[in-house]
Amino acid sequence: EVFFCVVVIALARCLCSYRASMVHQEITSTTLKGESHALKMLLNLMCDVVVELDRALCIIEDSPKLSALLTLGGRTASLKGSKFQHFFAEEEDKQRFEQHFEQQLFETIGSEGEGECINDSQADFLPGALHVSMRDSLGN
Repeated sequence: EVFFCVVVIALARCLCSYRASMVHQEITSTTLKGESHALKMLLNLMCDVVVELDRALCIIEDSPKLSALLTLGGRTASLKGSKFQHFFAEEEDKQRFEQHFEQQLFETIGSEGEGECINDSQADFLPGALHVSMRDSLGN
């Protein structure tokens, strides 16, 4: 009987500890999602276009503003899943962009999943931002 009681108490403590850990993770996740949403709202107020990228630098959500900016409103297809660097005109700009994020990406998530576009549920938060000033073909 004593052994059975000890096992039940140990199991109850493990379950309680596990549940507390799960609640903590849920609270942290909810808080981060709220902060991320607030940050996106603030960026949308200050920037013409805000685009969220996954670990492979692919666009996570469709961006009608980016589509309209790139094609002057002519494109109707979704940009979701497109590699962001495909929209750079110069190869040098593509390389500079990739180099800018390469070290940060490696330190944040490691080399797993490199080069593949992933879906929304697999997207990891990358704590970084990039501001780009758009120029026309004349450099203005």
